[in-house]
Amino acid sequence: MERVTIDVNGRHSVAAFIPVGRWAGWLAAFAVAAALLWWAGLGLSQYLTSSSSDKLSDKEIPIAGTTLYDAGEQLSFIRVFEREEATSAGGGGERVLQTVINDLNSGQRLGVPQEFRFPLNSHSDWAQFRRYANGDLFLLLQKSRLLQFNPQVQQFFDLTPSISALIPSGIESMEHQGPEWPDALRVRAQNGQTYYVNWPARQILEQSQAVQAYAQAASSYTQNSQGYGFAPMAKEHSNGGVDSPRAAYLVRYVNKGVSGQMVYRPEPSLYRWNPGSRGTKSDALQPIAEGLAWRAQDATTPGLLAVEAATPVQPRIHGEVLATNPSHVLVTFDSQGLQNGGGDAQVLQLIDRETLKVVWTQALARIPQLASRIGGVQLQADGVRGGFYLRNGYVAPVLYIDNAGQTLYDFTAGRGSTGPHPSSHPGGPR
Repeated sequence: MERVTIDVNGRHSVAAFIPVGRWAGWLAAFAVAAALLWWAGLGLSQYLTSSSSDKLSDKEIPIAGTTLYDAGEQLSFIRVFEREEATSAGGGGERVLQTVINDLNSGQRLGVPQEFRFPLNSHSDWAQFRRYANGDLFLLLQKSRLLQFNPQVQQFFDLTPSISALIPSGIESMEHQGPEWPDALRVRAQNGQTYYVNWPARQILEQSQAVQAYAQAASSYTQNSQGYGFAPMAKEHSNGGVDSPRAAYLVRYVNKGVSGQMVYRPEPSLYRWNPGSRGTKSDALQPIAEGLAWRAQDATTPGLLAVEAATPVQPRIHGEVLATNPSHVLVTFDSQGLQNGGGDAQVLQLIDRETLKVVWTQALARIPQLASRIGGVQLQADGVRGGFYLRNGYVAPVLYIDNAGQTLYDFTAGRGSTGPHPSSHPGGPR
């Protein structure tokens, strides 16, 4: 026997086997049999780091989520595996989620796999990663447990007990909040009350009082933050064509507040504008770009300082901001939607954060790793220091690209800039 094949999640990795002399054949057979028995009794962590027998080589281990985290020169490829365990004969069971972290380039295991257990009848949900403005990585499991990643030790730390202490009635569920409240967690208490929790700011606000509380706090803020989104045209200015309800413009919002402070980022609608535009005092328009304006009364929204349009100023259909990193914004939209009312011409586009100018555009149909899945792609992305990590849904890794759109790592083929490395792609962790 010279090689052993490991098949994890449908992928194969090949490693050299230790040669055994003929005189020790009987010993080798005994050792292999003992190793297989020992392996069968191990949990998922040992399964991922050991070779499997022929009977188990096709076993598929479900993955609940993946992401890429950059810590200086090291790139940590993080996956969350899921399995079920029986707790007693004929009784209930547990849902076990395990974090496994590898160095992307070398495939070396980083840290120690961690297990987080939930009742088997708990709601099965994806492992949801969220990168906050200060660079911290958070992981939400089963909408009930929030973890924070420590890159120094390559481990996750459970923040749930600390958040529970802020909510006397107990936690019913937790969700990452949308762009209106960046870096915030939406927590629903057992008594039906809803809160916004910003962990970096160590701040908790009741949802019904959040805007008022933010307005009061922001009056003393001295720093500003930036966010990006697609602003739609106001309904009264929407008459089909380029102003259809589906059309929106990529804009940058400037708000009071930075990492470590609660930020409120409303997204006001836009209006068509020309130098002859007139309106009442409450509806007076302030131009933000050629042909576009926002209402003066929107400019009084708490903490919202400015809205700036990306250039060239053009409407986009089904536009979505996938992710941002320190220097760029990654967006997607339908490039043909304005002409034929829809279509499959979905594109990716990179925008320079400073200039708001387009630096790279590519149709998904021209990206081989995505072309075969057009129509079935639920594209998501995470920003890292030098580019973006692309995945299909919460789980399937696709590409790691740089800020110019060039492929740095192809997860579908297990190839990085240094060539094939089976042990670092999704199917072959060491």
